[in-house]
Amino acid sequence: MTAPMPTDAPKNGSLRPLQTEPRGLHVVQIGYDDSVFADHGPSDTIERQLLYLRELERRAPQSTMTMLTLTQRPALSPREIQGVHFIPFPYRRWIQIPMVVLRALRQLHTNHPIDLLTTQTVHEDCLGALFFLGRTPVPLIGQIHYDLFDRAARRENLGNGVRGAIRYFLTLQCLRRCTMLKTDAQRTADHIISKGLHSNVHAIPIPVTMLQELLPPRGHAGNEQRVLFV
Repeated sequence: MTAPMPTDAPKNGSLRPLQTEPRGLHVVQIGYDDSVFADHGPSDTIERQLLYLRELERRAPQSTMTMLTLTQRPALSPREIQGVHFIPFPYRRWIQIPMVVLRALRQLHTNHPIDLLTTQTVHEDCLGALFFLGRTPVPLIGQIHYDLFDRAARRENLGNGVRGAIRYFLTLQCLRRCTMLKTDAQRTADHIISKGLHSNVHAIPIPVTMLQELLPPRGHAGNEQRVLFV
C-alpha cells in the first residue's frame, strides 16, 4: 500500500520545500577593546554594540551579534550582555594574530554560521579574516580609523622600520580584498578611491555613546573642558 500524499502537496505529485522560520543574521565583529570584560565602570564599546544589535534586530529580526576580542590578558571569560556575546581570544605577539583569528572564526562558524564579518582594522585581524574567507565566502567589512596615507599616523599604528613597512604592505593587500571599507574621515575614503585601492568605501563617523553616569549634573557650572577621542 502506498502512503497517502500530504495534503499540502501540489497535484502534480512534486513536494513543496519545507517551510522553515526565517533565520536572522549573525554578525561578527573583531576588536581589541578588552575593557568589555570588566565588571565595573561604563563601557562605550559595550553600549555601542548594544545599539548596533537593536538596529540590526529592527531590520532583520532574530539576528545575533558576536564580538571576538583579541587581548593579551589570558584570564578573561566570555560574557553575554543583552544579546551581544563577547568572547576573548588571547595572543602574545602581533604576528600571531592572523592564526588566532582564523581558529576563532572556524570554531565560531561551526557552532553558529556567520553571515557578516567586520574587523576593527585592516591589519593582522583582517588578514586572519581573509584566511578564513578562503573557504567560507562571507562579506567582510574592513575598518580604518586613522589617516592611512599620513606617515606619522602610519608610524603610530604600524611601527617603524622593516616591521612598519611589512605591516603597511600587508595592510594594502588586505584592504583591497575586503568587500567594503569603512573609514572615519571622508578624506581617507577619497584617497583610497583615487589611488585605485578600492571602490566600495564609505566614510561613517563612529557614534559615541554618552553614558548618563558620565555626564555632569544638570546646572553644573564648572569650567572643566573634555576632549573625546574615538
